[in-house]
Amino acid sequence: MGLVNTGTTRIAIVAALVISGIAVLVSGFAKGGGAVALPSGGTSPTPSVSTGPTHSRTPTPTSTLSPSAPADVKVVVYNAAFDQPNSIGIAATVSMKLQNAGYVPAAAPSNGPTAIPKTIVYYSTRGDSAQHQADAQFIADHYLHGAKVQQLGTQYANVVPASADVLIFLGGDYLKH
Repeated sequence: MGLVNTGTTRIAIVAALVISGIAVLVSGFAKGGGAVALPSGGTSPTPSVSTGPTHSRTPTPTSTLSPSAPADVKVVVYNAAFDQPNSIGIAATVSMKLQNAGYVPAAAPSNGPTAIPKTIVYYSTRGDSAQHQADAQFIADHYLHGAKVQQLGTQYANVVPASADVLIFLGGDYLKH
């Protein structure tokens, strides 16, 4: 009888447990997804005690609104990576890509007021701020590699056109994609 590699055996056992766990989860979330019926009798379930640490991440809240039609969104693109080599023309390139997708330029692409390391997509608080946020998130996810989205503050009030719904500041990270 030959020797069995205990490392291989352990891997096989862990794999079998993972597959079993997936099967349990899949059957536990079967289609229909209605509410779970609680037992009658007025008793509450017994709490369980965890013996190990739990690690969970709270998902970042996102807007539940659908993005607007591109023709209804005014966008301006700034090169905020102008301090990086090979950054010339990136704002124009991204602006043209968005125009080809139907977005409306609120202003000609240009250099931003300051250089930043990471791309940020701002949304205007003018008008329907929640809709502008949904539009900014869609653009960030589909055109800008999931760039950070945040509300436009007062820091660029004198720089950006008032008509813009979404403002894109391309950071140095954009050059790496």
